[in-house]
Amino acid sequence: MDQHPIDEDALVATLRAIAAEDAPLDVSPGRDANLRRAVKAIRTRRRRRYAAAFVLGSALLIAVMVPGRAPVTTPTPRRVVASEVRTGYLPLTYGDLPMEESRVVRLAIPRTTLVTFGLAPVDVAESSEMVLADVVVGEDGLARAVRFVERRR
Repeated sequence: MDQHPIDEDALVATLRAIAAEDAPLDVSPGRDANLRRAVKAIRTRRRRRYAAAFVLGSALLIAVMVPGRAPVTTPTPRRVVASEVRTGYLPLTYGDLPMEESRVVRLAIPRTTLVTFGLAPVDVAESSEMVLADVVVGEDGLARAVRFVERRR
């Protein structure tokens, strides 16, 4: 291998010439400080956005992973609303399925259903009478909660 000798004096002279040419392009100390502050502010905003995205993503992941359940409640005393008497909503559980959207549907169901929820004596089981129920239905079509409604005459 052939090694070329390096002329150190020529190299130093060339580097000094390049530095002298670039001197007018140098940034003033004030501009340098402003540029550093701007870069730091951009970095801070970017870190905050990443942190916010991480927190939001974590919350969404937890919301998806933790099964959504209707709160377990005991039947509340009947309350009067206009010309109706209603129970509180009673949860219906079909596993641990989360629910994002829901609708309330009013249905006429057999009065015997009240026995299932412990809201009527067993002797009602022979009745063919109907009662109104507000049913919370999830986007998947499953009933999630029910409350019973009785119209006053």
